[in-house]
Amino acid sequence: MQNGFFDPSGLQPVQHENQIMPMKIAVIGDEDTLSGFLLAGAGEAKPNNENTFLVVDNSTKAHHIETFYASLMARNDIAIIIMTQGAANQIRAEMYDFEFMKSNGSLSKSLIK
Repeated sequence: MQNGFFDPSGLQPVQHENQIMPMKIAVIGDEDTLSGFLLAGAGEAKPNNENTFLVVDNSTKAHHIETFYASLMARNDIAIIIMTQGAANQIRAEMYDFEFMKSNGSLSKSLIK
């Protein structure tokens, strides 16, 4: 509830370096899927290349998706990552490895380039 109105995002702000910053939704997928989410308010483009969305098409290399996914996982302002099935299929092994390392406490910043 914010100013008497319901906050549809349901995402709570987090405290970071003495500043409150809202949590964000990231989207990885095809152009049609991203268009819908961007029109709904998910996804953010910044000039310093900290976008919260990635357009994936037939020419997108799996390594590019993996790198973007890893960078999102390293950020503390991302609450939800939405990924289309096609994009997930390209990096399934990377996603499992990343979650395994995270759950075992062996995830390090050196994985993020």
